[in-house]
Amino acid sequence: MEFSTKGFRNWKKIFGSRGKGSKYTKSKLELHSICQYHLTCMTKWHAHIQSKTTGSVHTLVTNAHRDKILENRDYMLTLIDIILFLANQGVAFRGHIENETSLNQGNLKEACKLMAKYNPTFALNYAKPTSWLIQNEIIEICAKYVRNTIVEDITSAGMYSLSCDESRCHKEEQLAVCVRYPKNLKVEERFVGFLDVSQSQNADSLIGALLQFLNYLNLDKINIMVIHMTVLA
Repeated sequence: MEFSTKGFRNWKKIFGSRGKGSKYTKSKLELHSICQYHLTCMTKWHAHIQSKTTGSVHTLVTNAHRDKILENRDYMLTLIDIILFLANQGVAFRGHIENETSLNQGNLKEACKLMAKYNPTFALNYAKPTSWLIQNEIIEICAKYVRNTIVEDITSAGMYSLSCDESRCHKEEQLAVCVRYPKNLKVEERFVGFLDVSQSQNADSLIGALLQFLNYLNLDKINIMVIHMTVLA
């Protein structure tokens, strides 16, 4: 501390000396080298030199955060691809028994285990597949993306027709809604959703639910050419 506050000019004492009885007296330089102030400064200086190679602490933290984000994105993209593959093939996600001792934990878990075997990044993050709530959320996000693409195509075409079919399952009534529209001189037919019409199946209720759904899709202003509806008696 003396070197930085008072300075030093007694160079005869820069080195240590031996007095009577060969007792060694440490020099000012040696005393300064072991003081806390000097050690702190040296630590900071070494850290500064090291940062020239590895970057600053802020850079290291930022890079680590960025790498973790990329790793998580890669994991989610792989999981989404697995879910889309199963959905496209029309197979069930869950198994009959999904515990650790099961020989077959269902399509989703078995597909994740297979992917983890060949994808180190996926294997690092994969402990257990996401819950059925997150599976459904991913499916819903993908479904909205597909549905928005269909709506954009219909908007570009300026017209479409509706085809609805009511189906019954135990105590639930579902109305399946499909659309037909022209695109590049071809007629496209696409499914856009199920409507829960369990409370009432009369004409007013069905039409009301259908119009509300079209308003949700922003198709209420597009011309409807034909409506075909099949209702269970």
